[in-house]
Amino acid sequence: MTEENLIKWEEEGMPNIVEEKLAKGQWASYRSDEYPGKLLREFPNGRLESVTIDLETEEIIVLEVLKNGRE
Repeated sequence: MTEENLIKWEEEGMPNIVEEKLAKGQWASYRSDEYPGKLLREFPNGRLESVTIDLETEEIIVLEVLKNGRE
């Protein structure tokens, strides 16, 4: 998934997609005004990471753990 696609999702109702994915037990990536300029990845247990995507390998790289999830 490209950053361009993520921006498009934000504009077309990303919060609903995020809520649906988390409810299904899947992680979700999004942007938030709470963390300007950061791409976030949230897990159903509440873990929140600042991430980037290596566009050559499509690998998600964790830059910072913003919130630890509950066990």
